[in-house]
Amino acid sequence: MSTETRQGGALPGKPGPDTHATEVFTHIVDKVPLDTIVVTLRKQYGIECVALEMLSGERDQNYRIADRHGATFVCKVSHPSEPARVTQTQAQVLRHLARVAPSLPVQRVVPTLAGEDFAKIDLGRDEPVRVRLLTYLHGTPMHQATASVTTRRSLGTTHAQLIAALAILTDAETTPDLLWDLTHIQRVRPLLAHLRSVSDRRLAECFLRDFEHHAQPRVSSLRQQLIHNDLNPYNLLVDDNTAGICGVLDFGDLVAAPMLNDIAIASSYLISAHGHPLDDVCDYVAAFHREIPLRHEEIDTLFLLIAGRLVMTVAITEWRATLHPENRKYILRNNPAAWLGLRRLSTVSLEEAGARFRKACGLDGA
Repeated sequence: MSTETRQGGALPGKPGPDTHATEVFTHIVDKVPLDTIVVTLRKQYGIECVALEMLSGERDQNYRIADRHGATFVCKVSHPSEPARVTQTQAQVLRHLARVAPSLPVQRVVPTLAGEDFAKIDLGRDEPVRVRLLTYLHGTPMHQATASVTTRRSLGTTHAQLIAALAILTDAETTPDLLWDLTHIQRVRPLLAHLRSVSDRRLAECFLRDFEHHAQPRVSSLRQQLIHNDLNPYNLLVDDNTAGICGVLDFGDLVAAPMLNDIAIASSYLISAHGHPLDDVCDYVAAFHREIPLRHEEIDTLFLLIAGRLVMTVAITEWRATLHPENRKYILRNNPAAWLGLRRLSTVSLEEAGARFRKACGLDGA
């Protein structure tokens, strides 16, 4: 097995973001051999693996595992640059959700035979590799499901229930240097240099300036709590029969931040391709508001945060695709939709967006 290599945060001659925030994206290691994973599952979990299928992933090695009894699990081999406390926090959150909100469609942590949240594999590196086992959720990934009002409303309701459950977990420890933290969007400004199109770069810079001038000063006054931070269509499952949300996956980007950030992130993947750009977003926001009423300052800031998330998406993914061309297709999976979203939002004023959100939430006369 070759030794680990460590790349810089950006291409030669181009600026990059803070090293601590990007190490998990730029630290390259060989994958753990499959036979080692199978042996670990047998020895530390008591599971005889009869089928193994590799799943996509941005940082972790992910596999769908089937045992001889027909049970299905997800096996996650953590990226070596992920601190152990972050892995532990994800397990803590899932155990918390199972306890306080058992009806939420999230995975459950499968403990090792010793009762631990994850197993360790010593491969002679600086730190042991951590292996986690989670229950498997069935459903159609939202990006493959037929878009519908029912799904968007279900997302709003489910998300609000998740937010409410996470709000009462106050002792979870998360990483302060997550590149995908919308609160610190200024970290991605150097990455705009990697956008090849001059017109695209100008569009992203325009939205970033609006965020910094109008949204950044309000961030500290917004409701803060632990959030999922990555409710994209690849992390959501839809029930084929009811069209409702039946799975919320991947708590790997957990961060303490404004609650509104999480709403903006989910909204950024719902920009309508036809009609008014915010029509589908309003379906989701209205459903969320019925569960957790949004405040006026949150509604007035939401549009800027949605655009900010889209800027982060195009900047980070295009930068990472240059670092990891072998994984380019997966890294850029949300990129075209993000650019479409930015172009669509460029036709909407801040005042118009606020008015539409207020109307959707029944606050237009308030």
